[in-house]
Amino acid sequence: MFDSDIIILLCLLDFSKPFDEVVHELLLLKLQNIFGFQSSAIKLMASCLCSRLQRVKVENSFSEYREVKSGVPQGSVLGPILFSLFINDLLTLTLNSQVHGYADDIQLYFGRRIGLIEDLCCRVNEDLELIGNWASANGLKLNVNKSVCVPISHVRLNLEDLPPLNVGQNTIQYVHKAKNLGVIINSNLSCSDYVNLVVSKVYAGLRGLRNSAHFTSLEVRSRLAKQLLLPLITYASNVYCKLDSASAHKMQMAFNFIVRYIYNLNKFNHISDYIKEFIRCSLLEYFDKLNLLFLNKLLIQKSPFYLYEKLIFLNSKRSHQILVPAYNYFNSTRHFFVSTIRLWNALPNNLRQFGSERSLKHLI
Repeated sequence: MFDSDIIILLCLLDFSKPFDEVVHELLLLKLQNIFGFQSSAIKLMASCLCSRLQRVKVENSFSEYREVKSGVPQGSVLGPILFSLFINDLLTLTLNSQVHGYADDIQLYFGRRIGLIEDLCCRVNEDLELIGNWASANGLKLNVNKSVCVPISHVRLNLEDLPPLNVGQNTIQYVHKAKNLGVIINSNLSCSDYVNLVVSKVYAGLRGLRNSAHFTSLEVRSRLAKQLLLPLITYASNVYCKLDSASAHKMQMAFNFIVRYIYNLNKFNHISDYIKEFIRCSLLEYFDKLNLLFLNKLLIQKSPFYLYEKLIFLNSKRSHQILVPAYNYFNSTRHFFVSTIRLWNALPNNLRQFGSERSLKHLI
């Protein structure tokens, strides 16, 4: 869509204290009527949710016990699952837009040609009204102050000229970039803003670890880097399918500092061999490997389906090759469905057999 002179409105919706506002009776009804829970399971859920008591402790003083009349237990394994079941019908409510949800983070998006911006906003407003009505009927409240809309297009847009998006009497703010599930999404779908965030987190983590570097062994420093620093770089690695030169340089410099910390190297030491000892390849090759493994998992599990359905297979079944999407702009070559499919098609035939993740990782 980004490559076809289309503007996409991505609405990131936020609910006010959603885990605390779940109505127990309504949740139990949904479990029974929508998901087919048996009466014994409903009684078990009711005993877990209802008649819970809580009190507040301030120093050595306690308040009186009060009954918890709504909400799911936070900090538990069951809480997020019950909340996801509670809002499940919201994800199929809209007439025009696609809706994705992860716990209480709801993303709504819809696209039209740039010349049809008025119609686009009208259709999105229809869906926002449905979501607002659903929230009111289910005891939840949309936090419009924290909800934003990112217009995505290859054309730079003036946000003040866009028609308003409304939830009730409130207007959702347009922004050029926003953070969603830890990833910064911007209007031109570049990863530069997110790379800046990742690099700053890596340097902050290194500052905390350097104080103890001289008192820890190589093995301990390597484990700390793998558990605390490398996940910062590899999280949402499909964003890094093909970095632009400036972002690749920033990421490489940050990774070099991680390697220097592990092996206690100064700025004059060559580190290429140490990088290969740490991750067995270069950093950019490491990203390629992660993306290939993700694509292989997508092919095996066919989930999430909204990604799998975008794959078009070539006629030859023996080759297991995938059609590279057509594109008009160079920036599109950096996106997952162009860059990673090209990598996949370039693999030897025996690697494109939809094998297990472990076997593919070993062969790569």
